[in-house]
Amino acid sequence: MNPLIIGLSDHDAQIITVLNTDTPIPGNGYYFTRITDKNSIFNFTLQLSYENWNDVFLDENVDKIFNNFHNTYLIIFCTSFAIKKTQRVSKSMPLLSKGIKISCFNKRKLYINYRNSDDPSFRDYYKKYCRVLSQVIKSAKSLYYNKLISKSNNKSKTTWNLVKVITNNNKISNTIGTMN
Repeated sequence: MNPLIIGLSDHDAQIITVLNTDTPIPGNGYYFTRITDKNSIFNFTLQLSYENWNDVFLDENVDKIFNNFHNTYLIIFCTSFAIKKTQRVSKSMPLLSKGIKISCFNKRKLYINYRNSDDPSFRDYYKKYCRVLSQVIKSAKSLYYNKLISKSNNKSKTTWNLVKVITNNNKISNTIGTMN
């Protein structure tokens, strides 16, 4: 951080130089969520109803009133809704090779530079990189799906299952299993 002396007044500006703008690759780590089911919501409302709010209503300092309310609310909230640690599931497609994943990561890095750049040749390079990457991904998908269809025993069933997966059209059948 460097001061920039403007000379117009006694206030100086600060310049921050960000050297590393790489975006990290999201890993298969963990994430935390709160459990919000009917029992925890009922417990939360019950604890709120039993709480004595005298320290909130009897004080005259607005800052103290807010802090008392906020602290009480957070304590009840954190005790009612427990934190659950869940492992992040990778949603990577099997058709994406390591090279395509690296290219996607490079595209994200290039986007940050593209966003901050005024150079027309760099902007053209970024757009061309995106077009080429899109074509590579499209051809990888085509090869992957053709390979699945050619290896299957029932090609029409595999084709329709792929159509359902791609269009996210998984209908639940209403067929009757047994009848007495």
